[in-house]
Amino acid sequence: MLTKAPIPDLDTQFSRTRRFTLILLALVCVGIIFTPGDTFLWGVVVGMLAGLVNAFLLTNRLRKMVLFAPAKAKSFMQQGMGMRFIFIVVVLYVASNIPQVSLYGVGAGLMITPLVSIFDLSICAFKEAMASQAMQVNQKSRTKGGEKI
Repeated sequence: MLTKAPIPDLDTQFSRTRRFTLILLALVCVGIIFTPGDTFLWGVVVGMLAGLVNAFLLTNRLRKMVLFAPAKAKSFMQQGMGMRFIFIVVVLYVASNIPQVSLYGVGAGLMITPLVSIFDLSICAFKEAMASQAMQVNQKSRTKGGEKI
């Protein structure tokens, strides 16, 4: 039976998400070198950068949230959600007024950072669960007839 896997701490999760997103951003930049006029790729770059800023703002907000009482923490997070939403709307508005940037690319780029984070967290949770299961099997195999070997 799989047990509940621990979630990596916030700083580790953000660090891994940032690293993987920057690797993907570098790959997109290589694509821009070969096709500099591709508005979709430019949009993906803008969206990925905005997504990283958004993830940074969320991480900082979550770090500060633990300092408040539950009622205050809820309003603190709601304010942060509103600010991040406004940030995304501003990025999309500015991108829609720049002809060299595809709005669809920006939307796709904005989704990459959360998807990387979810994918990475899923892999970490799966690895932890499998390690926990392997330890349980190992402990059971060390007992023989109810006695420890």
